[in-house]
Amino acid sequence: MGRKKPEIRTEMKKLIVGHYKSGKSIRKVSDILKISKSTVFSIISKYRKTGSVENEARTGRKAIFTPREQRWFVKKITINPNISDVKLTLEARKRFGKTSHPETVRNILRNHDFHTRVARKKLFISRVNQKERLKFARCYLKKPKEFSESAILLRKVNLMFLVQMESKRYG
Repeated sequence: MGRKKPEIRTEMKKLIVGHYKSGKSIRKVSDILKISKSTVFSIISKYRKTGSVENEARTGRKAIFTPREQRWFVKKITINPNISDVKLTLEARKRFGKTSHPETVRNILRNHDFHTRVARKKLFISRVNQKERLKFARCYLKKPKEFSESAILLRKVNLMFLVQMESKRYG
């Protein structure tokens, strides 16, 4: 395969077609514009077929997943942000019957503004500690509303005191 020359501008193509329509031969048009005869011929034959000299939009590689399937990924992530790319890929393989790489899923998510998701590590809490925490929380449920309001007020006072101490220390 030879080296690829730059694409001919649309204005030049219109000029070629204009000369040809005015009755000039392909050889004469190529001599006038200093373009090869084969290029002039291909531009004119394309004009005869399509009626236009505009460059057609070229697409890259076809997408593996359709826009509808991409929305499915986004929905899955909004429901459960901690799901991994590999699990999403496997679910997509089962659901759509399409094999893909987890990086493809990551690219889809990045295109929909889901960047650098890292699954959060969940703390391990033993059964005994779970029961103790519930018991602690339940004892505060039985307290009257004034108790919780006074606890919140006390917390605010403590924060204000800490802020004042910090401002004196560094201020």
